[in-house]
Amino acid sequence: MKKLLALMLVVVTAFAFCACAKQANNSDSSVIIDGTATIVIHTDKDTEYVVSLSDLQNPATVFNAMQYLNEKKGVELIYTMSDAYGAYVTQFGNLIEDQANYNYVIFWTSVESDFGVGEWATEKTYNGVKLVASGVGVSTAKFEKDAVIYFAFN
Repeated sequence: MKKLLALMLVVVTAFAFCACAKQANNSDSSVIIDGTATIVIHTDKDTEYVVSLSDLQNPATVFNAMQYLNEKKGVELIYTMSDAYGAYVTQFGNLIEDQANYNYVIFWTSVESDFGVGEWATEKTYNGVKLVASGVGVSTAKFEKDAVIYFAFN
C-alpha cells in the first residue's frame, strides 16, 4: 500500500511540474492578439500600412511585421541576419541604403520600452503620436497594439 501511495505521489508531482512549465511559457504562438499597429515608410511621402497583430506570431516584433508586409503586401525587404545583432535592413519599401551618401534605413517607435536614449535618440511626431529613435534593432523591437513604427533615412 505504501508503494502504491508513493507511486501515486510521484505521478501527481510530475503532472504538477508539467502543468507549471506550460503556464510559464509566455511566448505561445497560438495566442491570438487583438488590435492593430502601424508601419510608416517615409520617402517623398508617407506610405502607411496597418497590420493586424493577429496576423503575426507572438510575441510580435517589428521584424515580424516587416516580413508580413513583404510576403502579403509585396513591400520590398532586403536584410542580412546576424546571430549577435539580428536583422540589418538595407532596403524596406523604397528606402534603399546608400552608404556613399550616408543614407541608412532607421526607425522611430512609439513603444516607450524601445525608446533610445542619449543625444542620438531624436524625436518625431506622426499624426499626433510621439516617436523616438529606437534603441533596439528591428528583430527585438516590440510591435504592439496601437504602436506606430516610422521608417526613414537617418
